[in-house]
Amino acid sequence: MEHLVSVIIPVYNVENYLQKCLDSCFSQTYTNIEVVAINDGSTDTSGEVLDEYAANEPRLKVFHQQNKGVVYARELGITSSKGEYICFVDSDDFIEKAMISDLLQTALDGDCDIVSCDFCIYDDKTKSNTIQKNSYLGVRKEDALASLLLRRCTWSLCGKLFKKQLFDSIRMPYGLKIGEDGLVCFQAYNNSHKVSLVNQPYYNYVQRNSSVTHAKDGELSSAIIDFILQIINMKKMYHWESSIDMPMNTFIASQIFVYYVNGGVLNSLTERVVIPFGISQMIRYDLRIIEKIGLFIFLKMNCVSGFLRKLYLYATSY
Repeated sequence: MEHLVSVIIPVYNVENYLQKCLDSCFSQTYTNIEVVAINDGSTDTSGEVLDEYAANEPRLKVFHQQNKGVVYARELGITSSKGEYICFVDSDDFIEKAMISDLLQTALDGDCDIVSCDFCIYDDKTKSNTIQKNSYLGVRKEDALASLLLRRCTWSLCGKLFKKQLFDSIRMPYGLKIGEDGLVCFQAYNNSHKVSLVNQPYYNYVQRNSSVTHAKDGELSSAIIDFILQIINMKKMYHWESSIDMPMNTFIASQIFVYYVNGGVLNSLTERVVIPFGISQMIRYDLRIIEKIGLFIFLKMNCVSGFLRKLYLYATSY
């Protein structure tokens, strides 16, 4: 295999994690790689770590920019990369040695545009880990989109190998407060023809309380509506086939629940999002119960509503 793979790493204030992340990339058994690291205005020593590493590793390309956010950092990484294939690694995470080799071989053998692997989710506080498996309903684009909507496959850009050309027509989600990965991921899958996966936990996701993904946002409920509308509009724009309808309804229902438990008002949501009638009735019933007994008790009660209880577990999965 002589295909160049570009590894894109946005970097922001991860001085305690960055060395391990870089080491894992340059320890890959597949060596024809370049690592494109974008220092997004770090205020700690992350920039210096990158420059020192690059002085001894010619495959590392470092860019420094003022803090603009992960979307802009990834965009710079994509446009600056030279690889036929690209993958994304968060700067506080690390990957197993065989990840790029196995994902690339699978892509070449099956002529696939996207290949995913499983995750090992490592809790930095408790030092425990769990395996998050990915699966697809099939290899076609429509199967992959349905799998994303049903959260059978994560919305993260990480833990996946993409043909770079998939990103030629992707619209970057500037200003979106949540779901940036998800929106780009949905677009990439929409541009694909065939997908596959390797059921090995090659990507190690480090769960930190201070990470960008888990930062609290006072406008979270409004941002959830924006994300729902973006996915709904994508379905209309690209004329997804009818087999996507039920997974889309499940997606909408789960995000409505996330919206509600993060302080959203149901009436405000229904003014902007058209909710399928059956789902609307079930959710209204369950939300009234939550208001009376509280979310924690509701989730402990198997007899009240298995529908929304399952949606909670679905919506809060990684």
